Order: sequence, then C-alpha cells, then structure tokens
Amino acid sequence: MADYYKATSWGRTRRPKSIAGSDNIVSTKETAVEVAVLATSGDLSDNLNSTTAGQNGYVTENQRYLHVYVKDAGTDAVNIYGYNYAFGKWAPIMEHHADNSGTTRSIMNAAALSGPAHYRFHIAGIDRVAFVKSSTNPPDDVYAACSHF
Repeated sequence: MADYYKATSWGRTRRPKSIAGSDNIVSTKETAVEVAVLATSGDLSDNLNSTTAGQNGYVTENQRYLHVYVKDAGTDAVNIYGYNYAFGKWAPIMEHHADNSGTTRSIMNAAALSGPAHYRFHIAGIDRVAFVKSSTNPPDDVYAACSHF
C-alpha cells in the first residue's frame, strides 16, 4: 500500500494547467507544449482510439475555461472542437456573444493577426477539445491550457 495519495485529476484549478502532457509534475511555471492542429475535422476520432497526435483531442478534466495561445499567425486560424462523452461526437465549440448593437456573434476560432494572442473559451461540460485549421495554413505555434476559475 502506498504511503501517500496522488490525485489523478486536477480538481478545481485557479490557474491554467497545460492539457498537453498533463501527467507531468506541475511546478510554478510549466514548459509550454504545442497542441497538434489537424488538417480537417474528418481527422477527429469519435471512438477516441487513434494513435495520431491530436485526433483524440485533449482531456479537459471538465475545467471551465480553455486558454489558447497563438503566436503571430498572420491570417492563419484554428477552429476549436469539443467532445462530450455523453454524445460521443466532435463538433465546433460555439460561443455566442452580443456586440454593441445586440447582434449575436458566434466565435469558434483563434487567430493571432499581428503578434501573439491569448484567447479564452468557456468550455464547462466539454470533456475533450481538439484543434483544426480553419484557413489555408494552420498557425505555427498553438498552445492550450485549462482552468476552473
């Protein structure tokens, strides 16, 4: 019997925790790990049995927010997909926001148009997330993390 307890989930985290390589020991500052950006949504595995990086998405541990960092992508963009174990299907994450005129806008992608950008998506209830390019080329550097607060 082990002398100590090792938690197997993140619980309610205050700061973003990397979703790539989540089994690493967490220190004050983590080493950034890029997430795989897929060519098409057809590359996503509904059965979660792919051995190709990114096709099963990344576990969110049911955190509340997804933080995405994109480094100087120009006009290249990435769509964010969500997977819920209850549905067993991948679909774009759609966040609805009203602009100043009251018109509802749907947001599902991240692109750094002139320099690095940090995006935050509300993902409560989404079990896994994946990244699919939405332009001719994917952004070069895409990083993702999750937090509860």
